[in-house]
Parts: sequence; C-alpha cells; structure tokens
Amino acid sequence: MAYQLWLDFGAGFVEYSGSLYGRHPMRRQRAIYNDLKPVISTCRFSLIRNTALVTQLLTTSADIPIRILDGETPYFVGYVRPTVKATVDGSCGLEAIEIEAVDLWYKLDRTISVTRTITGWPVSDPSNKAASLLHRLLYDAGIADSELSLAAVTATVPSITLTAGSGTYRAIIEQILAEAGYSARVSAAGVVSLYDLGPSTITPVLTLSSGVSGNLASGYKLERKEATAEAVDVEYHVTKALTDVMLFEDTTGATAGLDASISVPAGTYYPEGAASGKSVKAAMRIDGYDLVSASDITSDIAYNGALTIEEFTGEGKNILMRLYSASGAVITRLRGYGDAIVKGDLRRVVRENVASTTKREKVEFKYLADDTSAARVARIRAARHLHGAYRW
Repeated sequence: MAYQLWLDFGAGFVEYSGSLYGRHPMRRQRAIYNDLKPVISTCRFSLIRNTALVTQLLTTSADIPIRILDGETPYFVGYVRPTVKATVDGSCGLEAIEIEAVDLWYKLDRTISVTRTITGWPVSDPSNKAASLLHRLLYDAGIADSELSLAAVTATVPSITLTAGSGTYRAIIEQILAEAGYSARVSAAGVVSLYDLGPSTITPVLTLSSGVSGNLASGYKLERKEATAEAVDVEYHVTKALTDVMLFEDTTGATAGLDASISVPAGTYYPEGAASGKSVKAAMRIDGYDLVSASDITSDIAYNGALTIEEFTGEGKNILMRLYSASGAVITRLRGYGDAIVKGDLRRVVRENVASTTKREKVEFKYLADDTSAARVARIRAARHLHGAYRW
C-alpha cells in the first residue's frame, strides 16, 4: 500500500505524499532498548524536487511534527529536526533531499524547566496521574496525556528535587526507569508505553531450527563470549526525615559573642547581588548529610536597626533571599530552618552468576531506595550478563 506523508509547518498538517521519492521510500529503524535504556526511533525518506517544500524545510527554525501512514495504518509519528541539507547540481538543479524523522522520545532532551520537589510518589500510577512521577515528568517535558499509555510501577521514590536549568528530562526519566527495571518505547502511532525488562515469566514466540521442517535455510552458528561481568552489586541509600533542622547559616563577621555581624547600609539590599524584585540563591546544606529535599522553610534573623525581609523562601535545594534596609541595619543572626529528607545508610544487594568473582558491575541508585527494586535490577542485569554472552 502507498505511504502517506503529513507535515505541520505551524498551520496544521498538510499532505506531501506526492513528493516522496522511490518505490520503497520509507526506512524505519526501531529498538526496544540499547544497553537496557530507551532508544529514539527514526524514519528516513527522500523527497523529489519540490522547491517550495524544500524551502520550508530549510527555513523553518522549529521542529516539524510529522505523521506517516502505511495505507491507513499508523507507521511513524514524530518530528523532523531543523537540520536539513539540500544539494543543487549545476546542470540538474535541486537533487532529491533525504529527511530523517525522530520519535517523540527526542522531546525529552530539553532542559528541566520547572523547579519542584516531589515526595513519596510511585514511579507510575495511571489510576492517579496527578500523583504519578513519570506522568508528571513527561507532562513537564511537553508530552500530552493522549501520547501516554503507561503501566503501573508501584515502586516509590522517597523524594526528588528538580532544579530548573539543571539536567534534562530524558536523563532523569531514563535513570528512574533503569532503577525500576523498565525501558520505554514509542509506538508507530506515537504513544509511549513501558517495557518490563524483568518479567516474572517469559513465553518464547519463536524457536530457531534447521532441517526440512525448520525455519532456517542453512543452519546457524552459536558462539559464547566471555561475560563482561559475572556479578552485579546494586547500591542505594535509605532516606531519613529530619524535622526543623538548620539548613542555612550566614556567619559573615561572626565573633565570640555574635553569630554574625553583617552591615546593611541604608537603602541597600543583602546578600550582595539582591535588588528590588531580585533575590539571591543560597544553597542549603546539613552538616554530615547529603540533602535530598527540603520543605517548610522558615527564617531565624536577628538584627539591630531597620530591616525588611522581602523574601526568604525555599526553591528546590536553595533559599531565595532578599533583605532590605531603609535606614541601615546590622544582622547578628541569619539562619534558615525547615524539614529535610537526607541520605542515610548505604545498602547493597548482590547477585552473583559466579560466586566470589572479581568481575563485578556496580550499579548506584539515585532515586529509588528499597531492597525490592535493588534486587530486581540486580537480577535483570545479572541475567543480561549471563545470557548476553551467547550469540548466534
């Protein structure tokens, strides 16, 4: 059946099927995972000499939504990135142009745009999407609910802090999936689903065999290579909740009798860099602990003179601070308190294919913190090393 090509340059989808070049124009490449991580699928095709279409492709600065049908059946949904190349031959003019489309997993490469702290949400809960971590992250990344069909993953993330401008949605989502023992794939219709890397049972769908009744024409070769690892060690930190702890202290000018001695001249702001409507970020920390998240931030500020606390609020793992003095002040104590979730003891789950081997893979969790998830990932990765040594 004939392929249908639809592109949206900003005014809605328009069909360009007549510009497809070649008898079999579509070359689709898909995979469930690579190194147990999701893969961006692609679809390549060529367009004949359509000057108006090529001009649009070359001049559009945004990603171009694309839909491809095989007859009336969805074949590929995604985007054409604004990285098109065209060749103009001196004698023949514009040559056929090759295009590569990518699926919507590509959209997750955008930088985190919203600072937020999420505590105690399951990895995926399709029955309560408002409190489902993967749904929230995918929504923030620009994926619509109609583009999601996620299975339930009951493992709970104790706490996660996302900071705007730091990291990408793809890196965080793929890390969470890896710790839960899942990959993700995008269907031909452009819908994201989860793929269980460690199901409790596996049903073979095909048995390779040669001979008269077999499905191989001339047999096959079986090879076993040396395993890259013979054991898997999964490490994670349990989390610990602390209440009303000191998360910030400025001891500038401190003396034996004063916690601080910070002069704020009349008509100025503190800290340095603060101004009207502009606060300064101060990092929160707790001695002896790695901070995971903080909430319910309060100030403990003592001063002499006139001081206005215009802002002292938490944002992720930082405090937004803006202090103003109309007639001059000296700050003698500047602290911030709140509730915190911190990393506790380190725990390790071990899975050995060869007892006491020194060829070990170390896996470190960032978000999940339970034995069940660690044991599941250890089993999945150990099985990969065991069975991945065979090739045929």
